[in-house]
Amino acid sequence: WILVPLGASVELVRKLTVFRTLRMVRIARAVKMRPEMKEMWSLLKGLVDSTETLCWTYVMIGVLLYFFGILSTSLIAKQERFSDDDMVQTYFGDVPASMLTLFQIMTLDSWSSIVRELMDGGQVWIGCFFVVFITISQFVLMNLITAVIVENAFSDSKTEESELAARVAQRQAEEFEELSSIFKAMDEDGSGKLSREEMLSQSTKRKVRQKLRALDVLPKDLEQLWDILDDGDGELTAEEFTGGMKRLRGEAKSKDMLRLYRELEMLEGSIVVMTDDILASQDKMTNVRLHLQRTKMDITALQRTLARAKEAMKAAAMTQAVA
Repeated sequence: WILVPLGASVELVRKLTVFRTLRMVRIARAVKMRPEMKEMWSLLKGLVDSTETLCWTYVMIGVLLYFFGILSTSLIAKQERFSDDDMVQTYFGDVPASMLTLFQIMTLDSWSSIVRELMDGGQVWIGCFFVVFITISQFVLMNLITAVIVENAFSDSKTEESELAARVAQRQAEEFEELSSIFKAMDEDGSGKLSREEMLSQSTKRKVRQKLRALDVLPKDLEQLWDILDDGDGELTAEEFTGGMKRLRGEAKSKDMLRLYRELEMLEGSIVVMTDDILASQDKMTNVRLHLQRTKMDITALQRTLARAKEAMKAAAMTQAVA
């Protein structure tokens, strides 16, 4: 009751509802950052970024078709031999028809059937004409356009990598500032070095505790955190604190794995030395046990000898008394 008085067509309005499909752009934005959709988003972005290249491609194709369309109309359709040929006049009678036919030939759609009919009368040059056209339009122009689009895709990829590297660098700088602020808040005396007592005492403050919780560090983990960060001198510099916290927050790198491997090797060597010492101590204890057993046997033999000597002395005393 609104469109009819205005003279608007209802069918036209219904056709315009097809633009509702543009709502799918919202879905594209929603899944843009999903790792599973990275390849699809790269394809869509490459297609959008190649719009300008595609426009210039259409211009070049149009110029090429117009140029060869004029040539084909003048050299083929205007010949007396083809003036009464309906097929030739249909395909090459004027420039627009020639351009459409050349576009069909450029796509390699049944081009040989058209060219062979034109060459029936010994017109070999017509075949050479279309071979030159196909070579320029299909093999040269299309491959050149493909190369330009691929180059744009690589350029966009490098640009994305540069932007990603810049974001990573910015995030690292922000992280460094955050860790530096935590270190300054915990450095009570402002000496630029953090002791174990300072770390434990300052962690009770609300501001420091909130910053540590933002790093997923709880007060109960501070003792273990100090043992991890401390290199044995009993103090932490700003570089040691920030570097250690970055390694704890990030993924293990190759140098960290190498350092851990070396520490494990040193620990394994220490265990081997301790094992050798224990085995040597066991051998010594065995020798001591043997010596003790021998000493016990010697004492027992001495006791027997003393008992016999005592009995001999008693017998001698009784003999003297009788005499």
